Amino acid sequence: NNGTFGTLGSEIEDTITGEAIPSCIYPKNTDLVYLWVAAIWIGAVVGRDTLVSVGNEDFYVTRKFWPVEYDGEDLQEPRGFKMRSIDLNSPFYHPDAYSEQDIICEYADTLDDPAVVQSDNTDNRPHRPLGVKVTQRSMAWSYSYADDFILFDYQLENVGQKKLEDVFIGVYVDGDVWHTTRNSPEGWNDDIV
Repeated sequence: NNGTFGTLGSEIEDTITGEAIPSCIYPKNTDLVYLWVAAIWIGAVVGRDTLVSVGNEDFYVTRKFWPVEYDGEDLQEPRGFKMRSIDLNSPFYHPDAYSEQDIICEYADTLDDPAVVQSDNTDNRPHRPLGVKVTQRSMAWSYSYADDFILFDYQLENVGQKKLEDVFIGVYVDGDVWHTTRNSPEGWNDDIV
């Protein structure tokens, strides 16, 4: 819930299973890794300035989006996430689900405290937020015709006081490929994607 997917080679714990989260391993349980990190980037003109907020920018590891906290409807849900499923047998069954595994989170770029949000490395000025809140829903299925992709749906809301013009949205991807048994989990040196 910070505008990224992928682990940057870090050990990130799954809040449901307690195990390390893989970073885009496919096929499942093969240790073939296809992603270092990916992140949403949003840019817009605010007044006379062009501003950009990023979930991650891998060279300087700049992060501008931070979680928007809210209570899940189910005690089994990890903090900051809503889990939904179309599967009637799932503990996360919900009539508003779109897939077998919907994971919903919210994050925003509204923080500007230099102790939390890095200054821009190009012009050395503090972060100037766009005032954007993102609701992200990832959707996954186990059906044979749909088990090799995950869909992401982003809903953006201007929660700031200023008008955003010429808004552009992109997804930054640092795609690396490696097999953890040959290159170790730090196999990021293979940029063949």
